[in-house]
Amino acid sequence: MRWLMERPLPRLSIVAAAVALVVLVVVLLRSHEIGSGGRPASDGRTTPASVPSASPPPPASPTATPSPQQLAPVPTITPELPSDEAQAEATTIKFLAVYLTDPAGDTPAQLQARVRPFDTDALDTRMGQGGGSGTPGAASTGVVNSLLSTGLAPDGRLVLVANVSITQSGVSSSRYVELYLARQHGAWRVDEVSL
Repeated sequence: MRWLMERPLPRLSIVAAAVALVVLVVVLLRSHEIGSGGRPASDGRTTPASVPSASPPPPASPTATPSPQQLAPVPTITPELPSDEAQAEATTIKFLAVYLTDPAGDTPAQLQARVRPFDTDALDTRMGQGGGSGTPGAASTGVVNSLLSTGLAPDGRLVLVANVSITQSGVSSSRYVELYLARQHGAWRVDEVSL
């Protein structure tokens, strides 16, 4: 039991598996109750329906779709998105266009100046200390293929995942980029980038 306390990731995996198992059991029990035509007894068990219906149900056709009462509900998770999500997405696309397009021999100060209209003060400071999207001395060009908003992080930042294509020295590759945007100066700005 002590190993569970020392390693939080396996403990989290076990908890997630247990929750998934409970949800599966509830869905299976509910679909069995609906599919068997039973009704709940006073003690919570399912018993066969004892009262015959006034008229027999019409025969089911082989192509009939199940009624909504026969289908088990499927839980859906809707991410919490801000009302100005379109502005955040536009900022992200512009940021990635300049961040992933790296002229040969670009200095950290040049990269910092190119992305400044789209990043937070904190990211701007980190950019000034070095770093960038490509290999020093090699030019690269980046294109955003798709962009997905995944919702708000616990700290209030908007999380976006972009699928991008990067061409460097004639070789093209695709990858996913995770971006965190924060509100600053009245607009969404990129605060963190993970290539």
